[in-house]
Order: sequence, then structure tokens, then C-alpha cells
Amino acid sequence: MQRLAFLVTLAGLLTSCGVQEEAQEPGVRGPVILRMWDRQVRQQGLPPTVVRTAAVHQVDSAFQDLRMVPVQIRHPLRDGELWIYSPTGHFHASGESDQQPQVSLQGPVYVTGVMRGLPVSGSAATADVPPGRSLIILTDVRLVRGGMLMTTPTAEISDGHVLAHGPVSLAPGAPAIAAVLGAVP
Repeated sequence: MQRLAFLVTLAGLLTSCGVQEEAQEPGVRGPVILRMWDRQVRQQGLPPTVVRTAAVHQVDSAFQDLRMVPVQIRHPLRDGELWIYSPTGHFHASGESDQQPQVSLQGPVYVTGVMRGLPVSGSAATADVPPGRSLIILTDVRLVRGGMLMTTPTAEISDGHVLAHGPVSLAPGAPAIAAVLGAVP
């Protein structure tokens, strides 16, 4: 009987010394879709901004901060629509009930779509979709629209308008159009 107990204990020790499963980071795989509504968008009768990601990883224990990889955003405009792509993003849900979540994208961020009937395409270093506002804030921006290449440190896109902050460089965009469109996934 002692020999049987010894063999069972030895077998248990040997199997526990084998390869252990690696602890996986908390999160979800598979397409994850978030819809972000805001009052201004609802008043205009537009659909919500849709955020789609392949994986979400939990950053904190309260589920207030989530890391997303890769991220695609569909942002409706009154007269058009923007598609934004980034290899990684961050979702922050405010603890306050009156605040909406914010999505921040780390670059390279690619933007393509139609604004006021004109195609737009470009890239940025970062993009933010702030809570409760129908706009997107881009940094280190290169946009081609209406045949012109616009380069600026920061720009806001809202309702089909591009508002640049800081110095703006405009140049004929024909050579840049091919380069930017080639970079868009």
C-alpha cells in the first residue's frame, strides 16, 4: 500500500514538472464592435461612429481602459463618411455616467473617405475621438483632398470640414495621391 501511495505521489510530481500553460492576458478575440453615439449625431439623423477591432485586451481591473489591435473606425459625416485604420488603439470609458468613452489611436493612422463629395485620403501619427463630440482630432497630418496635399501638425475633422491648427503647407497633390493611396490598407 505504501508503494502504491509512493507511485501515485511520484506520478503527480512528474506530471506537475511538465510544461505549464502560460497565463493568457485577459481580453477577447474575434471581431469586437463598439458603437459610439453622440447627441449631435443623433440630431442630424446620422448613424453612430462604429469601432471594429480584432482583439481587446484588458488594461485595468475596472474595465475602464482597454487596448485594441488592430482598429478600424467608420465615422459618418453629414455629407460623406471617413474610414480610419490603425494597428493599435486605446479605449477609455470614463467613470462618470454623463461622459462617453474616448478612443485614441496610435500610428501610423490611415484615413480615407469622402467629405462634401470630394475623396480624401491621408495619414497621421495619432487620432482621437473625444467623448460627446462629433469630430476626430489628428496629429502630424498629411491629407490629400481636392487635388491638394495638406500638411499640418494638428487638424480636426468635423461635419466635412478640416480645421488645421498650426502652420499649414499646401502643395499639388498628384504625386502624393498615389503615395497615400498606396499606404491605405
